[in-house]
Amino acid sequence: MRTFLDIIKFTYENMKELTFRVNSEKDVDEFDLNIFATNMNMGYHQFKLKKVAPKTYEAKGTLPSCLVGGMIWRAEVIHGRKGGVFIFKTK
Repeated sequence: MRTFLDIIKFTYENMKELTFRVNSEKDVDEFDLNIFATNMNMGYHQFKLKKVAPKTYEAKGTLPSCLVGGMIWRAEVIHGRKGGVFIFKTK
């Protein structure tokens, strides 16, 4: 199943509320979204992506800030035993 992750109003800055949106080619109940930094321990952030429209799912959340900056994040979108990985960077 192909899945696409969008981060709505993403400004590359931490500590701003973000909307995570997943579009999927299949209609399911919900997805799990797990996010963690790959270059420093910034915690493990878990969200439930709830259906907002057919094949569209959203969750809101905030990622922590780091004085060093340049955080590289790994987002895992999971449904059951299948999932996809997305990488993004913040300032």
